[in-house]
Amino acid sequence: MRLKLNENIKKLRKQHGMTQEQLAEAMGVSVGAVSKWESGQSNPELSLVAELADFFGVSVDVLLGYTLKSSSRENAISHIRRLNLEKRFDEAPAEIAKALQKYPNCFEIVYHSAILFSNLSLERHDPEAMNRALELFERSCGLIDQNTDPEISLSTIQNRIAMIYAHREQYDKAIELMRKNNANGMNNAWIGYYLANTGKYDEALMVLSESLVDVVVSLFITVTGIALSLAHRKNMEEVIAIADWLLGVLKGLEPPGEASYIPKMAVCMLTIKAMLCYNDGREPLARACLAQAAKKAQQFDKNPSFSCHGIRFYHGRDHTLYDDTGETAMEAVERILSTSDEPRAREALLHLWKEVRGEVHEDDQEKTPAPAD
Repeated sequence: MRLKLNENIKKLRKQHGMTQEQLAEAMGVSVGAVSKWESGQSNPELSLVAELADFFGVSVDVLLGYTLKSSSRENAISHIRRLNLEKRFDEAPAEIAKALQKYPNCFEIVYHSAILFSNLSLERHDPEAMNRALELFERSCGLIDQNTDPEISLSTIQNRIAMIYAHREQYDKAIELMRKNNANGMNNAWIGYYLANTGKYDEALMVLSESLVDVVVSLFITVTGIALSLAHRKNMEEVIAIADWLLGVLKGLEPPGEASYIPKMAVCMLTIKAMLCYNDGREPLARACLAQAAKKAQQFDKNPSFSCHGIRFYHGRDHTLYDDTGETAMEAVERILSTSDEPRAREALLHLWKEVRGEVHEDDQEKTPAPAD
């Protein structure tokens, strides 16, 4: 077993923006003593180890760099996670108590115990379980240096703490904490929801509008990824179903009678659907999709809009939307079709698009009344 006390003292000192002199003054020792600790020439006395851990806000285990590699501990973690997965809430408190007694400073046990108590409190409206969850989440923050899961961070734990405040109807505390951990607007939906719960409707609408844009973009990316993956599995019925579902959602987001960015998104989805259908040997369906895309692209390019206000239900600040598909919707179709993996399919799709585009243009001309003499 190798301790990393010297490395951790140096790392934590730098994380706190302190010099060796400042740490020495805080601990009541000489600069030389701190220098020897960090170089590994000597170790602080036991009482100072506890004091250093408290000073840096971590557990002694974390400061020492001590990791207990034990199948017993791993079994305890797995057992707690299984209790949570299977909702075996009646036996959970006693099992967690035993695990925490044996491994009080193991991040995974503390964190997953907090998750279980949080879920228990939601399911059974148990305030005591909620208090326990809050206590364990707060404890896990001090053990975060042990964490190896990239999906867990100090911010995600604090967001869970904020959710507990919200369930207690302490909305101001929940909003404040979520705003502190709102990188890239990740908490906008919850912040806006809690603002609405406290009657701050105008402010809520602004925040929720920002969230709406993120949801629309994320939904488009998600559906596109699912469609490509399902096509790889040759599950074309689901590809068509999910593409049509998204097209229906997008149609509902077009503001009636106003210029909107949404039709360009629909053009892109129709083009992706056409490409996947063509690759599956469904040329008539691919042609129909490209015909729809051509009509929508023409309409968009006559009156393009890249403002968030072109999304129905948006009531936030003015933002401009950007994408990498080209300045026009027509250009977007060609760029997407050019991404086809098969050179022959790519050429055939671009030729089909040229045909369809010409047909749509001719149809449009036929509908245009001739000028009067």
